[in-house]
Amino acid sequence: MLSKITTQLRCGDLLIIEYGNRRAYYRIVWVLESGAQGGTRVAVRKVGERPCPWEELLPVTEMTVS
Repeated sequence: MLSKITTQLRCGDLLIIEYGNRRAYYRIVWVLESGAQGGTRVAVRKVGERPCPWEELLPVTEMTVS
């Protein structure tokens, strides 16, 4: 999820997200307008089969299935 976005975006838009010298393609899944102070929150999903180029920087989370 991306937050505090100030650009007008819509569901289905394609984004290129860059971090350092790496980039990946993502499609917008949903958009939540948070008002002028909070900007917009956007959920994205990676496009393509290549792994996330900065996965080692993301926090590790545990999931429990019951």
